Amino acid sequence: MKKKKLLSIDESKKFQEDVQKITDNSIKEIENLTSSKESEILKV
Repeated sequence: MKKKKLLSIDESKKFQEDVQKITDNSIKEIENLTSSKESEILKV
């Protein structure tokens, strides 16, 4: 869309920031789940 000039540069950057926030949150959630599962496995 950016190449076809359907998005402005500002809009493109905003969407990139939004995607990065979602990615960061997903990584944190995965790390928490992994840590929890690791603790669970070590208890056994």
